[in-house]
Amino acid sequence: MRIGKTLPIVASALTLFALCFSTPGSGTEADSNGPTCSLLVKLATNARVAGDFEQALALLREAQGLSRGLSRPREQASCLMNLGITLWDLGEIQKSARCFSEAAALFREQRETLSEDVCRKGVEIIRLYNLGKECRSENQN
Repeated sequence: MRIGKTLPIVASALTLFALCFSTPGSGTEADSNGPTCSLLVKLATNARVAGDFEQALALLREAQGLSRGLSRPREQASCLMNLGITLWDLGEIQKSARCFSEAAALFREQRETLSEDVCRKGVEIIRLYNLGKECRSENQN
């Protein structure tokens, strides 16, 4: 199986894995009329599933800014975890790993061990993906 064909499969696995264990959104609002972080993340997830990765990225960055502005580390972690998945979809593998790593640290601070574990596994999946690429490259030379 070629690398180009495995990226969508691994991205789907990461998405399903994260969705199975992600914590429900809190509905944190910027103000009484503003969008919630959880709503933005849900919209981003829908965009990502529809294949609109750029829209998903924009929505997640908006949610991330909102959660940081409100000093909501749990929502920040959720945004980072979803950014990790979306960046993977966009082929930004190293940025994806950084997002998963940052999310894991924030989840650890919040004592959300299950979500932390999901993010750590995301980092491990990426490590193994990179290792596989290195091995294939060495075998071709």
